[in-house]
Amino acid sequence: MGAKGMSNLKLVYAHPVPVPSQAANAVQVVKACSAFQAIGCRTVLAIPLDRPGTNKWGEIRKAYDPERRFGLWHIPFDHIPARKLAFGGAVSLLAWLTARDAVITRSISIARATAAAGVPTVLELHSSIDTEHRAVIRRFDNLAKSKNLLSLVVISEALRKHFESRWPELSGRILSMPLGGDLVSAPEEDAIPLGGDFNVGYAGQLYPGKGMEVILPLAQACPWATFHIVGGAQHDIDQWRARAESERNIIFHGYVPHARISSFLAAFDVVLAPYQRVVRGVDNNTTNLADWMSPLKAFEYMAHGKAILCSDLPVLREIFTAGETALLCSPDDVVDWTRALTQLRDNKQLRTRLGENARRRMQCEFTREAWARKMTHDIAARLHALKRSRPIGQSGSSQLGPNS
Repeated sequence: MGAKGMSNLKLVYAHPVPVPSQAANAVQVVKACSAFQAIGCRTVLAIPLDRPGTNKWGEIRKAYDPERRFGLWHIPFDHIPARKLAFGGAVSLLAWLTARDAVITRSISIARATAAAGVPTVLELHSSIDTEHRAVIRRFDNLAKSKNLLSLVVISEALRKHFESRWPELSGRILSMPLGGDLVSAPEEDAIPLGGDFNVGYAGQLYPGKGMEVILPLAQACPWATFHIVGGAQHDIDQWRARAESERNIIFHGYVPHARISSFLAAFDVVLAPYQRVVRGVDNNTTNLADWMSPLKAFEYMAHGKAILCSDLPVLREIFTAGETALLCSPDDVVDWTRALTQLRDNKQLRTRLGENARRRMQCEFTREAWARKMTHDIAARLHALKRSRPIGQSGSSQLGPNS
């Protein structure tokens, strides 16, 4: 394969979960594909075929409103044994048939299958893999040794250092960059009307450690503010609504399609990112996400030019500068949060300055297109360095064995 410029790469993003879904990673995957397409890459999203006969693109457009349309591969591998490996095998065959340059995925099993089939592969991980099954870690061990793994893309320097220390053979092949988000051209234009005098917003999931542990006592300490909770799975909403039953200044808006969240953010005076020192994921049983996260909501808040109150965690200082782009508070000190929120209530000039600084930094460093350009520049350079003399699909000695 000859050298290719980053703007004309043919990419496959392989995602083994049906889209649309309520998961935050579905938003990120769709937006990533849109960003790749926007910078000139011919991009296909490969997803399981969960419901034959539906207009998938119509559903995706309604749920996420992506800026650019990209291709879709519907692969019927949703309910079979070893489905991710099988899914990866199918993606490898289609990539070979359509002369794709590389496959990008967040699944270790898919990456193992595509790399073993000789397909240049980029694995994107957002946390450590310490709590994965032994079989998955074994696949990652094998993958780290494969020359067909172009790179491992992670979302923070903390996570890059973690993987380099555990897998030194990945040194020089780890790309660290925050996820980024979309710019908002007219943030205040379609703001949803809200009734409160001072509206404080949170958008995101309600898993343990995401921040309701702070928002509830903060609302109790600040009866002069109205707190709006946008998003969350229904059972989590029900639990927190029961705990907040006596608080008249907390409104749970429930699940909102991602395309509509912008209207809420535009209406808030202040937005919250109250991550705790321990943050769990969708199954509440994963590793601590607070060590390496790069939260989507941070960039959405910045894009809207909002005054942000955020937890002071080392990984979040990779995104925010205290007093310049956000006010940072001790994660579990409600007095600290109350003091900061009161300060923002009383100082509109400070709110404006923080919001403008955050939006400016977002525009300069953290757009999704900037993320896509860095990713594709890295892919193009690594493909060139690889000097592949065989066509995609010739795997050489790297085959999936019975213990893969």
